[in-house]
Amino acid sequence: AILAVATTGLIAGIELMTPWATLDERRLVVARMLTAAPLMPRRLRVQSAAGASLIGPVAEALGLSVEREPVVQLADAYEALVADFMQMG
Repeated sequence: AILAVATTGLIAGIELMTPWATLDERRLVVARMLTAAPLMPRRLRVQSAAGASLIGPVAEALGLSVEREPVVQLADAYEALVADFMQMG
């Protein structure tokens, strides 16, 4: 999971999860990242329907809105992260 400032792309938090993590474990990671952030966002933007369904309950519990739209600033960072990870193996 990557927590970043949408306007700048500044990454505020990142946590790798195992592919077999349960939905509840994934939600716990997101909740932990949000509550540990220096400032609580008012809204969250996600790129996919899967992302929206993952964080929807967490966002609702924290009083945050969720919007589904591309987060262009993160695309390059995500691709670089995946490329680096693939080179490690």
